[in-house]
Amino acid sequence: MGRRPTGKPTSFDIAYKAGVSQPTVSRALRGDRSVSKATRERIEQIARELNYTVDRNASSLRSQRKAVSGQGTSTGRRLPTGRFHSSTLAPHR
Repeated sequence: MGRRPTGKPTSFDIAYKAGVSQPTVSRALRGDRSVSKATRERIEQIARELNYTVDRNASSLRSQRKAVSGQGTSTGRRLPTGRFHSSTLAPHR
């Protein structure tokens, strides 16, 4: 299963041009110290040339993290179990 071309540059495109792996590109763009200064500068230069921007939606899908907030409210009613009932609001999508 391959990537579908979107027309937008990806970290894979940067990796190919820089001659490094995609995880190296990711680490370099995050400022990870495990990537040498010369490699990081080369990757950053290529990213600028390609007008690369991080796709936050794709990143959250890969990491399985989402920026979601919720709010709980209490109705103040007791359930038969003796516990209070509370309702939550679903995140807006």
